[in-house]
Amino acid sequence: MSASTDQSPAHPIAPEHAPSVALIAAQWDFADAPGSMARFIALLDQSPFDRDRGLRAEVLSQVARCLGLQRRFEDAHAVLAQAIDLLTTLESRAGVRVLLERGRLDNTAARPGRGRADFARAWDIAGRIHEDALAVDAAHMLAIIETGAAVDAWNQRALELARRSTDPDARRWIASIANNMGWARFDCRHYQEAIEHFQIALAERQAQGKPDNILIARWCIARCRRALGEIDAGLAEQRALLDAHQQAGTVDGYVHEELAECLLARGQPDAAAPHFAKAHALLSVDPLLSTRESTRLARLAELGRRHG
Repeated sequence: MSASTDQSPAHPIAPEHAPSVALIAAQWDFADAPGSMARFIALLDQSPFDRDRGLRAEVLSQVARCLGLQRRFEDAHAVLAQAIDLLTTLESRAGVRVLLERGRLDNTAARPGRGRADFARAWDIAGRIHEDALAVDAAHMLAIIETGAAVDAWNQRALELARRSTDPDARRWIASIANNMGWARFDCRHYQEAIEHFQIALAERQAQGKPDNILIARWCIARCRRALGEIDAGLAEQRALLDAHQQAGTVDGYVHEELAECLLARGQPDAAAPHFAKAHALLSVDPLLSTRESTRLARLAELGRRHG
């Protein structure tokens, strides 16, 4: 199937694979790549992963993803090579997983092409073998690495497939795709359109019932309010989010950053300073932000120096 054609009719995961697929997904905590990797490695010794070559290759692909999140790229590629050695063809669920993770490694490492060929092949194969969730994943990755009109086109393909799929794993992608579409519109300064996408994501997150994801979706809408000049509305929602985090016993550097920006926009730099300082303390430990957003972090530190 070419990238320009519609995806095949949606089909659910084969019943015999559903429990194993769910077990693989249950090992993930994206905020803790080393811990997730340890769980995946332990899974390799359990049935049916110790005897089913395809399922074993799937788990190895997730070990590779964990390594990639830790920027251990050579180790990750070595693990993917082990996974490929277990397969007779990439025209399989496990093969699509391997292609996706190899593409993600290239994207994270900023290699030429950023995994485009692997993502496109994963999209084609997943469509042919009716693996809707993996096809949506591939389309969403293509939207991330592309530019211009291709971003919207791939996001739209991903969203349409997720919405019509009978696979619950594919349908769970709706919120993430809507979120990505919102940020794409935000980057183009189409803030009202961005809010519309973020509201779709919020409704999906509320239906899924995961409090942390709901708070993130609310934050995205509030961020747009500031961009639209609706400072008071943005500030009120960020304060509500801060209260929600305090009640849950959690902290979010992005909430403190937005609180600070809203207060600064209202001409209250002294009130903003402690939130800038807190935002810097929380966000500067993120290695990805330290690499890609050094100027932003430096600004948070400078504006936070008023505190104390």
